[in-house]
Amino acid sequence: MYKNMNISKLSNTFFFLYSPINWIHKKNKKYKIIYVFLQLLIVPYSNLIYIIITFIITLILLKSINLPFDIRKNLINILMIFICFLVVSIHYTTKQSNISTINYPSLKIKPFFFVNLLFKNSNKYFCADRINKSVFYIQFATVRLIFISLIYIFTIKIFLLTTNYEESTMFIVKQLTKYKNINITEISFTIILSSQFLKITFLHINKLRIAYLIRNLNNEKSNRLKQIIFTYLLIIKSFFLNFYINTKFISKSLYGRDILCKDLYVVNIYNK
Repeated sequence: MYKNMNISKLSNTFFFLYSPINWIHKKNKKYKIIYVFLQLLIVPYSNLIYIIITFIITLILLKSINLPFDIRKNLINILMIFICFLVVSIHYTTKQSNISTINYPSLKIKPFFFVNLLFKNSNKYFCADRINKSVFYIQFATVRLIFISLIYIFTIKIFLLTTNYEESTMFIVKQLTKYKNINITEISFTIILSSQFLKITFLHINKLRIAYLIRNLNNEKSNRLKQIIFTYLLIIKSFFLNFYINTKFISKSLYGRDILCKDLYVVNIYNK
């Protein structure tokens, strides 16, 4: 493990030493580390438009650094690999759309739309029906995956180029030492118990929703709005009832038994 840490240190130091000093170097390391961790945590759960905006901002930050030729070449190679992956995904999705209807969210692209408008306005004899019919499809999930991966790679690259290894490591160590008095086993106990409880609750809600939808499937004459309101009221009522039953059961179990946190583990029986 010590050798691996030395290799990581040498690699990060190489990036830091070969990066010319710029305005990002002068920023407070605390804010840089917090920004990087928050970005890496929040980006996967953001909307696609915010992911694209974050990617553009990351590119602008990367552009502001006077990168050495080797590092710039490496980033261009990474970008080309993702572009090739995107082209393959577009080809596969478009091919599938010609065979059958796409059953997943996708983006429709007309690459020659503006070319058609340009020639159509400038030359009235220009016939661009065939060009205008050229349509490509790409999955939203693929676009998200590519942009998130590039944001991760470029953000970490910027961080390593502008932050010293010792500074980032010592900051993390200092933050961990502040919370050394917290009992990790109690936190683990709470997380395990609450996550399992939430999973049981959401499974119960999902079963209730499916059951109510099946029962009202053939009732076409009923008012749609009243049906939806009635369904969700029953779901909310069943949720609170299930919440009360599970809370009472857990409280009695914890009160009646002496459970050791360090020996606690919960087997997930729902994915078996």
